[in-house]
Amino acid sequence: MAIYPHGTTARYAQGCKCGLCRHAQAKHAPTPPAPERVPAGPVRAHIDALLDEGVILADLAKHIGYGRTTLHNIRTGHSETTLAVIAEDILSVKHGDVPAREPAVVRNPCAHCDRPARRRGLCFRHRREAEAGVIPMPALRLLTETPEGRAYMASANRRRVNEYIAQIDAGLSDGVPIEETVDRLGWGRSAAARTLYRRGRRDLAAPLQRIVTEAWRAAS
Repeated sequence: MAIYPHGTTARYAQGCKCGLCRHAQAKHAPTPPAPERVPAGPVRAHIDALLDEGVILADLAKHIGYGRTTLHNIRTGHSETTLAVIAEDILSVKHGDVPAREPAVVRNPCAHCDRPARRRGLCFRHRREAEAGVIPMPALRLLTETPEGRAYMASANRRRVNEYIAQIDAGLSDGVPIEETVDRLGWGRSAAARTLYRRGRRDLAAPLQRIVTEAWRAAS
């Protein structure tokens, strides 16, 4: 029997499994057809219709035998297309096939419906519409973007620093080193030294800064 050279499908058929023969076999092997994919829009609309009836997404996923993440990606628009077999299974679910649950109390409802809000005060469906420009996107304002918010944050920071300084003074009066009190408070030593300098407490900032400098020199 003739022995074919390496790197050919004939030599692979003779039983050789070296890298060259396996590469040749994989190169000339027929490529399986890609699974058919369909747009996820109709599937997303069907899922939303089922959820409007009180069906829970986890119950729907368990009913059709797919993971909740698969349905979640379709519903939120993360997947623009889906496998045809998945779309067929989801669209085959009729109204009433999955029992609905009693609606839970929504603590943070959407600005346009009674569903729970996720980001920017909108549910998944209305956030998609806002991103598409169908409805206006609510403005996202941080606490520090308003004068009242900045004043509140500054007042809270002053109260926190005053409490830290009082605990440091109490610790020193009891013989507790300043660095131990700062560490117990979860306050960074360098940040504490800078804040104490700004507050005019050089008697506390100077020894703490010396400790920080000595630790830095020892580490280097």
